[in-house]
Amino acid sequence: MDVKEGESSKSVESSVNVAISDEEKAIYDRQIRLWGFEAQNRLRNSSVLIAGLSGCGAEVAKNLMLAGLKSVTLLDHIKVTENDESNQFLIAPGSIGQNRAEASRSRCHVLNPHVALHVDTSDIANKHDDFFKQFDLVVLVDQKYSTVAKIDKICRAAHIGFVAGGVFGWTGYGFFDFNEHIFLLKPRKVVMTMFSDEDGPSEEQPSPAKKARGNVGNVDVAQAGGQNQEIIDIGEDDEERVETKFHFASWEETMNVDWTQKKLIRKSKRLIPSCYFPIRALLRAYDSHDEVDLELILKLWKEELESCNHRFDMQPLEESDSVFFTDPPFGPACAIVGAMVAQEVIKALSQNDEPLRNLFLYSALETAGFVCNFPPIV
Repeated sequence: MDVKEGESSKSVESSVNVAISDEEKAIYDRQIRLWGFEAQNRLRNSSVLIAGLSGCGAEVAKNLMLAGLKSVTLLDHIKVTENDESNQFLIAPGSIGQNRAEASRSRCHVLNPHVALHVDTSDIANKHDDFFKQFDLVVLVDQKYSTVAKIDKICRAAHIGFVAGGVFGWTGYGFFDFNEHIFLLKPRKVVMTMFSDEDGPSEEQPSPAKKARGNVGNVDVAQAGGQNQEIIDIGEDDEERVETKFHFASWEETMNVDWTQKKLIRKSKRLIPSCYFPIRALLRAYDSHDEVDLELILKLWKEELESCNHRFDMQPLEESDSVFFTDPPFGPACAIVGAMVAQEVIKALSQNDEPLRNLFLYSALETAGFVCNFPPIV
């Protein structure tokens, strides 16, 4: 079934929650054992939009189809290229020139016929605000920086979960915005010390702890540099859960931290992974250019470093590595970033585990992934 502008998939399918059938219980038996029947039932009643059927987008779609959602909408206005045909496994051979979402429909449906699958071949950037209200969560993959910023604002205003991700050659990112969404977590006791000075406490006189941001039950929690934190589950019953909300920064707040602030200048050296700078450069480049070359990548990469008072010659990545930030996307990078994005979508929809806050960065060159909570608490 195709979804057109102004038409809601929730109006086509009943908006009333539907219980899992006996057949679905057998199909999803393994994951029900993993995260529980109630979590699976919440997934069963969730509708998700995936905009961008690139190699990374295909990984996200695969994982969410297999999770057993109520419905998935594939949206893309781009036509299949040679790179897509060789890097996007949902696209069958001989599909060059077809719409990417349409070309991905058949193989995506085969993954799980129990999930209602819709296709939209329009441009996500042209969608009206009301279009997004039919979904429980929106995922943007390999979209322009300005498009991500625009739709994140729409979703925050409408209290819709929002995730963005992308892969540039051998590096990629995942961004998560579940602001004020409810998660059901085991009751926890949090033992934490957060240092108020930039360099941490001295041995003679420890710094007083500051109150943290976020909440687990009645306990405040946070993730940031300059703190020690230990979280201990205290629920005796596996079924015992506490409604928990976390603060998430917006896309623009996360990606536009002023690292020249006095309290962040020194902290930035240990808080910012080296792959953050080329990723920011690539987001800028593709937002204003259809074609990106190595010269432009290097120029913007150096500008990003200078804006944070970091030196290029002190970075583990070198100028020659810029060739690894261009197309085609590296298959394993798509798999890892796509899996992390889908994992956080499943957490948010099932409300069953603590989410990552709020930015995942991956570099195959460094064989490392990083979770950053930006902007950091100062």
